[in-house]
Amino acid sequence: MIEALQGIYDWLVNGSYTFVQEIVAAVMIWGITLWFKFKVAALAFMWGVASSMIDQLGLSALINQFWGELNNSFVGFLTRYNIPEALNLVLNARITRFIWNMI
Repeated sequence: MIEALQGIYDWLVNGSYTFVQEIVAAVMIWGITLWFKFKVAALAFMWGVASSMIDQLGLSALINQFWGELNNSFVGFLTRYNIPEALNLVLNARITRFIWNMI
């Protein structure tokens, strides 16, 4: 009988703390995993929204149209300094920023 009471006392003093600590750690791991899964799903959804917005706005066609109307020497100057790649990079960065702000 005394050994049983001693066992209960030891569990309450030492074992309950480690038990609660393990439960809290497991809940935190589960929550963080769920949060990352939610972020991945939201990012995939938002990418679909953004790509359809780009298609509906017709930005690529508009850029190509304006690019074709420029003077050939000016186009050569812009191409020499990689301005089209810079514009593409800026446009992609703004779209990515827009997607992350929506999440």
